[in-house]
Amino acid sequence: MIRIILRYGLILYLLIAGLLLSAQTGNLPQLTAFFVKPELEAQVGDLVFDVVRINNNGDQPVRIKPVLNLPKGFDIYTTAFNDTIIPARDSLMLPFRLRISNRADASKRQKVKLVVFDQNSTPILEQVLYVKTATVHNWDIDIPKNSVTFSPHNNTAEFKVVVKNNGNTPELISLNIEPDKQLKLTGINGGPWIAEQTVYVGPNRDTVIRFQARYNSDENRTFDISKVNVNAVAGDKKVYRAVTIEKYSDQYDPFFIDYTLPHSVEAGVRIQDFATLQSYSPFISARGFSKFKNESTFQYYYSNYMLNKPGNIIRNSNYRFLYTRKNISTGIGNFGSQLGRNIYSRNALMLDYKSEVTRTSTLEGFASQDFMDPITSAAAGYKYNDGKYQFFGSAGFNSDRIRKINTSTIYAGAPVIPLFKSHSLGVMANFFREDYYYANPFFQQGVAWDIRYFGRIGSRFRFKLKNNFGSQNIPGYQRGLLGFEGSVIFKLNSPFNYFSSRIYNTRRKYQDYNLLGEETPEVFLQDAYANVLYNSNKNPDFTFYIGPSYEQYHSRRPSLRDFEYEVYKVKKYFVEFDAIILKNIHLNLQAGLRDIFYQGYTLINETKPVINLIADYNYRGYGVRINYNYGPLVNRGLYQFPKDLSYNGIILSPYIFHSYWKRRVNFQLYTNFTYRFDLNYAYANVFPMAEVYLARNWYMNLKGSYTWYRQKTNEYDLHNSIYYAEIGIKKKWGKSDFYNKEKNLRRLKVICFKDENSNGKKDANEKGIEMIKIHLQQLDDDNKPMTKAMHINLSLLTNDKGSVTFNRIPKGIYQLDVEALSELKEYFYVDENNNYIELTKNMTYFIAFQKANRIVGKMEVSKSKYSDVTLLDLSNIKVTAFNGQGNSYSSFTLKDGSFTIYAPGDTTYFIRLNDIFGKRYRILQNDIPKKVPDTTYRPVVFHVVERSRQVNFKKVNEQQGGSQTTKIKVLEGKIYENTDERVKKGEEPDFDMNNAMMKTLETAKHYVVFGRKPDLNETKQFTRSLRDNGVMAYYSYDPVSREYLIFTGGYDSSFEAQIEAQKAKKAGFNDVNTFFYK
Repeated sequence: MIRIILRYGLILYLLIAGLLLSAQTGNLPQLTAFFVKPELEAQVGDLVFDVVRINNNGDQPVRIKPVLNLPKGFDIYTTAFNDTIIPARDSLMLPFRLRISNRADASKRQKVKLVVFDQNSTPILEQVLYVKTATVHNWDIDIPKNSVTFSPHNNTAEFKVVVKNNGNTPELISLNIEPDKQLKLTGINGGPWIAEQTVYVGPNRDTVIRFQARYNSDENRTFDISKVNVNAVAGDKKVYRAVTIEKYSDQYDPFFIDYTLPHSVEAGVRIQDFATLQSYSPFISARGFSKFKNESTFQYYYSNYMLNKPGNIIRNSNYRFLYTRKNISTGIGNFGSQLGRNIYSRNALMLDYKSEVTRTSTLEGFASQDFMDPITSAAAGYKYNDGKYQFFGSAGFNSDRIRKINTSTIYAGAPVIPLFKSHSLGVMANFFREDYYYANPFFQQGVAWDIRYFGRIGSRFRFKLKNNFGSQNIPGYQRGLLGFEGSVIFKLNSPFNYFSSRIYNTRRKYQDYNLLGEETPEVFLQDAYANVLYNSNKNPDFTFYIGPSYEQYHSRRPSLRDFEYEVYKVKKYFVEFDAIILKNIHLNLQAGLRDIFYQGYTLINETKPVINLIADYNYRGYGVRINYNYGPLVNRGLYQFPKDLSYNGIILSPYIFHSYWKRRVNFQLYTNFTYRFDLNYAYANVFPMAEVYLARNWYMNLKGSYTWYRQKTNEYDLHNSIYYAEIGIKKKWGKSDFYNKEKNLRRLKVICFKDENSNGKKDANEKGIEMIKIHLQQLDDDNKPMTKAMHINLSLLTNDKGSVTFNRIPKGIYQLDVEALSELKEYFYVDENNNYIELTKNMTYFIAFQKANRIVGKMEVSKSKYSDVTLLDLSNIKVTAFNGQGNSYSSFTLKDGSFTIYAPGDTTYFIRLNDIFGKRYRILQNDIPKKVPDTTYRPVVFHVVERSRQVNFKKVNEQQGGSQTTKIKVLEGKIYENTDERVKKGEEPDFDMNNAMMKTLETAKHYVVFGRKPDLNETKQFTRSLRDNGVMAYYSYDPVSREYLIFTGGYDSSFEAQIEAQKAKKAGFNDVNTFFYK
């Protein structure tokens, strides 16, 4: 009983288990698929290998059609999958190779989709292979290849900057676009452009930024070049570019004011108080210079600012009239001479004579007599100069009976006395005597000298020694003078860096005389100074010197108060610094301490800091100077005073020296604003001057001055202001060198126009053509470009009326060249031979641009019966129309073989098709004649036929049986991603495969290029991959692109290369192109 129960229970268990197993198997899909490697990682452009496995889980065989859908740019290097049958409970393994696109986006995974279709072309299964590419950064900045040109009528130009990202990852690029100062940059919509911006560019995308540039310079130049600097940074890469923008004018008009005219006269009025009529003072001034044919000259000057004032008109005038002929000069007016002391008078009759004694020596005599005052002068001098030695000496006498002084002078000296190599001596000596005819007559006389010694030792050391002396009784500033000075310069290894030092000690001890001839109390002055400075001139934008200095000053003067003498002593310890920065900024700083002792109306003995600062900035005639002083003023020498003891003040001085509107207005402005903190004293002075050119050498002069001061203390408040204004009208005339050139100047106007009716003349309805560059070159007598310094060689750009004007150019022969800077479409400049112009008078020269005729045509290609070519690309084949006069016009075919050529009419052209087809094709007729214009409008047709091919047929035996399904078995084993890994070390063939794959490019040959690689290892790997797929490829280095080319062929014509490229594309090589090696 138990056995029966166990037996039936086992049968029931097996039955239930079988049913359950059958139920589970029925739930499985009939077809499943998976990639052996579900996700791949590779570089762009690499070949990768994978296998897809398709399982048939059902009990019935299945007919399927597997298809791989690739991302854009991916290529498959495997024969297309065919329809096949997978038996029941079996699987199919399909190996394939993929080439990763060079433009694959690295920011996301690429999907390779497997779609399985049934026999009804219905998709029944899908599976995805993910491909992750490595990041490649490859971005750049493209700017216009040629210069951009401003339009002459509005001075604007448009251009674009292209930010290109050829990498496979997004780029965040910092873009800095800065124009030159004379340019204003805006967006194409007129909005302002911010110089620094960040631009996001997606992978394999371009961003185009369009700009409008406006020329804003105040200088109206005929030609100018500006730049827009484009700097881009992203990561470690930096790119620098510059867009060049050329500015041409439509007029050459060299406005010129001849300031060298020799004669001028000015009349005007000076006003000192606008409310008072008596303060209006008319004035007149004149000056001039004339040169006569007999080599004599006449100079004159006259001014009178008191025409409405009483008194002698001669005494109220300042004048000089001088006539010179050869060695004799005579004149009337204010004259003086350097041959003696005090030789001067305002209203004198003068005679001066110079005589050449020998070739190296001259004598001069001078005499004058004042006819308004009893003043008489006479002097004589001698000069010797043989190029090496120089000497001069003179004696003079002046009798001034107005001032009651007679002056006698003797001068003698030799500026340079060579001693030996690099050493010289200079000596200057003088004797003065002055006799005074006062109530008590007396005289002063004495001698003085100035001796200087210059020396150089080697190339680094230079020095100078100096001694000054004046006797106790000599009249003038040299009285009681004794001074010694030395200075040295020691150059370092660099000629621009050196040390310098200066030391001097000078004093004066003397007595003056009053009007009664009595001696006044003695005056004693002494100044000693020393410094050591380091100088550097190596950097032209920053030259400076710096170093310590010491000064000691002592004065003892008679007092004007109750006490007898004022004693002033000061010692200054400084650090001196002086620099010129960027050639526009000048800094001078002296800072340190000073010890002051003063005994007079008070007693001072103290030590305080000293600061003396001068800062000056000047740019193109605009400048400002700031001067701040704290402590005694630094006015070295024997002229310091105790009033400078506690100086604490600032001086601000803006100034202008500038010309405007092509020098029509010359403006100068001097200002001085001073404030003394220690005295509570303020001072201001403004002095403007302007000369305005009106017309025809007439000018208006404006001048004025305003002065204001104020000092306020507890005891008083002083303030005042004075001013004057002056306005005058000036006229200049006479002949100058520029006037002689002006007589030979002419005007040339050139007009470019659209000659609609081809009659060579400009009719009223024919418009001008703008943006035509007209270049004018002056020629010499041999019709060669002139090379002298001043000649015409310039370019202008036609305006919207088609005209340019060359004003004020010399007469002569010119060569005129025409260049179109804009697209003219159907208009041509055909009269190119008549480009020589003889300019003898003002003229207008017309340049006709004829309207061209259209020559249309096409290519018709006939293939042979057994041709293997399915589609031909007929684009970019050159077609030329030429005539017997040597004129030719070209165009290129479109993809369908059609073309259009624009050419002037009234002639017969021969149309030639460039034969690029090689031996396989031939053109039935070339150089087809075409009459232009053609009223029939028949197109020009080129018949290109393929040469006949002989096909040999071979008889074959018919296979028995019908079609059978072939089962594909894939043996188990390792799947290699790289085929080179299949070869074990030691089993490879014994030859150099790399050299076998390398081939030198031949010139004038056409090649089929499968890829370009910057790296040699990648190139070798890609070449092997092509050979593994049946392509006999080679590689070579292209020095122009600096890349390795992977190619096949070496064809004589581009047509043969195109056919081979089509065959490669049919085989699955999508990125193939042709290449012509020059």
